[in-house]
Amino acid sequence: MAASKQPQTAETDEIERLNEKINGAFTKISELVERVDELEADNESLRQDNHELRQRVSQLESRTDLLRMVEQTDDMTGKQRSVTLLQHLQKAAHQSGDGESVTASPKASVSREQAEIALQHPDVDRTTIYDDMRRAVRLVGDEDVCWYDSSGAGAALHLDLSEGSIPAEFGGGA
Repeated sequence: MAASKQPQTAETDEIERLNEKINGAFTKISELVERVDELEADNESLRQDNHELRQRVSQLESRTDLLRMVEQTDDMTGKQRSVTLLQHLQKAAHQSGDGESVTASPKASVSREQAEIALQHPDVDRTTIYDDMRRAVRLVGDEDVCWYDSSGAGAALHLDLSEGSIPAEFGGGA
């Protein structure tokens, strides 16, 4: 009988060693799963941080561009001011035409006061802004697209991109 117990003990010992290895493997797998979860959380956090950093860089670039423009505004020529007004109107027209409705046409207008704001309050006489507005109309060369209106409560520069476009040399496109 002792001989028959020994093989059973050897088998039992082997099964116990296998169970220990299996339990060890399961423990290791559980640890690895936890580590993978931690790494995925870290990765998501890094993605969020990266997104926030990109937004911040974009904001800083915009501010830098604005500061550059403010520094350069007083040195702008009349033509440069007129082109800046056209570009401002074009951007505003595209924003007004996007997403409102299928029939919305890309139009925008600026008063003298709004033009001064768009030009970052250049150190020029208010009548110079009117000259800049009239020059913008001449630069476009199509009064169906861009026109100056001095009637009514105040003068304004108007742009209607549904009637055409600003010449490419002034920031427009086809």
